Amino acid sequence: MCRSRHWFPTIPDRPTRRGLLLAAFAGLPLLSRTGRAASSGLPDGADLLIAGPSGGRLDRVSMDLLPALEHGLPAGTPLRRELAGGPDGVTGANQFEARAAPDGANVLLMPGDAALAWLIGDPRAHFTLGNLVPVMAGVTQGVLMSRYRLEQLGPGGHLRIVAGRPDGPELAALLALDLLGLRADPTFGSTDPAAVEQVILAKGADAAFVAGADAERRIARLTRAGLQASFVLGVPGADQAVLRDPRVPGVPTLPELAIALNGTAPSGLLYDAWRAVSAAAQLSFLLALPGLTPAALVSLWRQAGLQAAGIIPLAEPAGVRMIAGPEATEFTAPIAAADTASLIALRQWLTAKLGWQPA
Repeated sequence: MCRSRHWFPTIPDRPTRRGLLLAAFAGLPLLSRTGRAASSGLPDGADLLIAGPSGGRLDRVSMDLLPALEHGLPAGTPLRRELAGGPDGVTGANQFEARAAPDGANVLLMPGDAALAWLIGDPRAHFTLGNLVPVMAGVTQGVLMSRYRLEQLGPGGHLRIVAGRPDGPELAALLALDLLGLRADPTFGSTDPAAVEQVILAKGADAAFVAGADAERRIARLTRAGLQASFVLGVPGADQAVLRDPRVPGVPTLPELAIALNGTAPSGLLYDAWRAVSAAAQLSFLLALPGLTPAALVSLWRQAGLQAAGIIPLAEPAGVRMIAGPEATEFTAPIAAADTASLIALRQWLTAKLGWQPA
């Protein structure tokens, strides 16, 4: 990646949020910098490629993320920023794979939308998620809110659901309903939360999928409108397990609900694809290194990510849970592990069930 300093915009001063971060730094143990110098791995600093536009969501996230990471890296390690592409992160991720050397001095900040684009076969996506080494991630909850208990619908039951677009996070909910043996009837186009709630209040739909940093507030509003949480996308665990989201521990996961409805847990290629889509739909951001980055530098970055994950929640929305190190790797594993057969099955399902295919 080019190291020309003028490519990297100056980070504007944000005293309120920076003040929170500095206050957090003051309370950290001394292990982050004790006995380390800039010469211990990144003597020339590092370049952060932000897969998104200036002023966009990830640009704002980076304002807090960079100082938190710098605190966990060797003393005096500068982090420089470059912004590339649109909000879905595809262009930025393409550039990172094409240009970034696996030297520990190049790191990518990308949104979950880029991961979804890759999974569904968007022809613009020329990167491979399996080539990235996760350092840190911000994840949100994903919950299907429904006016009916899904057990009441019975096999082949019909559920009207308001959604944004077939290739968005709602894909995880639509595919989940199919795996449960239910028939989803989506109404696409409502991407604004207020518009979704108006459709629900007008009885134009029976269900809505909720994800993102403001999920908690949206769930509360939909609950007041008579909806209830049917299932949560959950947290990927070891051995292909899907665990309940710790933020909504009372809501079952898809495998739990499938056993209750059908007597057996889902399996097969479409279920493998769902696990990948589910993880991507919950990704607010992923911080990652190129594949083949030396193990010592991966360890250095993951240690910085672990410390940053303990700081950022003070400045980020409460709905974004920060994970790093092994937890980030485990969360993103279903995306990286998606094989050709499951991805083909997903893309065929999109065409057959939703009449949609990448442009």
